[in-house]
Amino acid sequence: MLEGFKQLTRRAVTSLALTNRLYLKRRMYPYPMDEKTIRGKLQHLGHGMDLRLSSNRPVARTFIWEFEFFLDQIARKDIAIDEPLFWAFSVYVAAKHGLGPQYRSGMARTSQKQAGHNPEIGLLDAVVKRRSVRRWKPEPVEPADLERIVELARWAPSSCNRQLWKVLVVDTDSDKQFLTGYFANTFWLQAPVLAVILMDSTIYGSNEKHYAYLDGAAFIQNMLLLAEAFGYGACWIGFKGWDTLGNVFMPAERCDEFYRHFDLKRLLVPVSMIALGRPEVVPRVPPRQGVGTILTKSGVR
Repeated sequence: MLEGFKQLTRRAVTSLALTNRLYLKRRMYPYPMDEKTIRGKLQHLGHGMDLRLSSNRPVARTFIWEFEFFLDQIARKDIAIDEPLFWAFSVYVAAKHGLGPQYRSGMARTSQKQAGHNPEIGLLDAVVKRRSVRRWKPEPVEPADLERIVELARWAPSSCNRQLWKVLVVDTDSDKQFLTGYFANTFWLQAPVLAVILMDSTIYGSNEKHYAYLDGAAFIQNMLLLAEAFGYGACWIGFKGWDTLGNVFMPAERCDEFYRHFDLKRLLVPVSMIALGRPEVVPRVPPRQGVGTILTKSGVR
């Protein structure tokens, strides 16, 4: 009862712009924030608004107000507007002024994308052209293409060359619907194929359990680049139900139900999922950090 009252109070407080700003300042962000934190928050909020605009979903006013709260921090601290912040600001403008249709019309359509493997697309092109696609055509994924993608992806590096990857292919409506209970978003229901990436966590030593995610990520990156080369669009979706360290973040019976439903051994831990299909819309090109902000040299402080 008390918890419900607190939630109602919070909704009432955040329903007005002025009270929302006071709430953000005094309750959510009462601590001093450095430039890195402010930039990260603005980019995170921009990403959230971009997802909603791209999928024709409404952007809550609280998103707008929180973004404006951090814009005020930008002005107060005289922080320079670089490309990533300019991108986030453009998304904010579209969200605030209800420019969703114009925002979506500016996205690159996939008429230039040819179905099937394109030998013209080299590694460098695939790296640069790959996007996180969230809208797909109803066309099926060719089984031969999926098999070839996995065949090539298995050349990814892995710790001690363990190669502990397993791919659960989900392509029926009933199985997709079952998976909605394990992920926060459901935009991927539209994808013709879902590839759940599983790792055998029992082979790793007690101080290596996290290596399962590193090995899985190398395999997944290969799959994403190969999907691009084969003319497909993919989205990498994280799994947060339980992990390779033995932590379970949902009721234990839900975990048991997952293994029963797909008839899987408990030693296989889902680490991520890839939604795959022919893209209906290719998202806008997002900004990237400058190389100078990424590279550093030893001895330089």
